[in-house]
Amino acid sequence: MTAIRLPRSAPLRDRAPIDFRRVAVGAALVVIAVGLAWVGNSIIAVAIIAAVAALVITFGLIIKQPEVLLPIAVISMWIEGLGGQASIGRVMSVVIPLVIVARVATTSWRPAALQPRAWVPLLALTVWCWLGVFWAKVPVGGWLIGFFTLFLGIAYALAFMLFTESPEQVMKLMTIWVWLGAVVALASSFVFFVGGVRGYGFTGGANNYAAFVVAGFPVIVVLARAATGRARWLLWCNIPIYLSALIASGSRMGFIMGGVMGVYIFSTMPGIRGRRRVITIAGGTVFMGVVVFLFAALNSDRFSLAAFFSDRGAGRLDIWPAAIAAFKLHPLQGWGLGGFRSSSYELVQQTSGASLQALRQTDDIRVGYIEAHNLYLSILMDLGLIGTTIYFGLIASTMKNLWDLRKTAWGQLVWAFQGVQIALLIGQFFGTQLNQKFQWMIIGLAAGIYRKQRMIHRSSLAGSV
Repeated sequence: MTAIRLPRSAPLRDRAPIDFRRVAVGAALVVIAVGLAWVGNSIIAVAIIAAVAALVITFGLIIKQPEVLLPIAVISMWIEGLGGQASIGRVMSVVIPLVIVARVATTSWRPAALQPRAWVPLLALTVWCWLGVFWAKVPVGGWLIGFFTLFLGIAYALAFMLFTESPEQVMKLMTIWVWLGAVVALASSFVFFVGGVRGYGFTGGANNYAAFVVAGFPVIVVLARAATGRARWLLWCNIPIYLSALIASGSRMGFIMGGVMGVYIFSTMPGIRGRRRVITIAGGTVFMGVVVFLFAALNSDRFSLAAFFSDRGAGRLDIWPAAIAAFKLHPLQGWGLGGFRSSSYELVQQTSGASLQALRQTDDIRVGYIEAHNLYLSILMDLGLIGTTIYFGLIASTMKNLWDLRKTAWGQLVWAFQGVQIALLIGQFFGTQLNQKFQWMIIGLAAGIYRKQRMIHRSSLAGSV
């Protein structure tokens, strides 16, 4: 069977070459403006003009080459905790829709005509979350923050949905992602094993960091199996590096996700059949047993049996009943995005049998709210049964889109992304990140690839008649 290859996407076909004369004129104008500001002895004016000019020129270049947003997007996953309120992820959530609108307004490019099952669930979730402002308990401090938090994930999905070209492009993006992750993993491992401090990189949270680390395992497998020579062995070396980072994170959610991912990799790895499959599963079982022992030995405070069952962890046993009680008050439409965060302290205090220890977590006191530590409870409370149904419809559509591509040129990547989705679905029982960037990247890729693949399939059938 001949592998189906995708054509170059519309954004690249319509792209005009960069007119460097205009760039030179723009740069000259910047120099003149800065010079005039300097004559006026205004250092602040110089800085403002230079910054604005740089942003305008950069934005103009991105409009002509929007695919450069994708490497920035994958890099931002590992460093999204940097920059404070102006993190790269938040900046990207503004830049991506602006680039799309600007390209439509200034060029002949138009977004791809996606199949309804690719865009309807995403649009439905966005609309329902937006409608929540009409019944949100705290419209500004709660709903508004929650909506823009979700929109970050939607923006990432749009970028990968519209500007992805080919499996080769995604393989290169994943190579960048894996190697940057290895650098961050080494840093976090050093902080933990040498400094004795829990390390979770620059992602802003241990659970989110651990989710990225676990997502790296199947991606590393795909990249290593596709590579040759020294590159293959160097890629395989990332497995112990990522494992050490998972230990350093101290994330029990990541530990559970890692177990799920290990079972998935060793039992479903493509291209292995018969006796070799049995040997792979047996070897994988032994490997995972050794890894569990190492986790418990090297970070007993977080991963030993006593640590799992002797304490109340992050207060989940107190927080979950509060979230369930709140859901029962508005089961159909929910409290609106950010509803649990806005009322978390009050709800925990009013829940019978809940320990107030959950209100004394240092991180929660710093940010001023409590997370539900369970994405599905958080969605149920914030979006109600209607919004939860729409959310799972989006996830189901994504998994179906990936499944339809398993026997194409995207097969290896699809296998990796399916494993990530399964691990996230289970891990999110213990986490609360609705805008997990890697997951939204997969949602966008699955939708965009599905549309192009189906069109090529129909074209090939027409040509054979």
